[in-house]
Amino acid sequence: MQAMLPPLLQPMPRSPRPDTETSKVVEMGVRLQQSHGRAFASEFLVRRAIPVPVIVRVLNDPPGRRRTNRLPLGA
Repeated sequence: MQAMLPPLLQPMPRSPRPDTETSKVVEMGVRLQQSHGRAFASEFLVRRAIPVPVIVRVLNDPPGRRRTNRLPLGA
């Protein structure tokens, strides 16, 4: 029998991105993590109203993040 996780630790169901602007902000946050670190990228995303569960997922599990609508490297 598996132990139940507290609500904050349970995985959130994935839903479609609200818009392409959100996608661009998240992608920029991931790039900022690579160049300036996780704390800087997290603050960037929080200040742009990205939900905390999304921030945790994209910054802590890069292979688990969505890959659609990716920005080209020069954007």
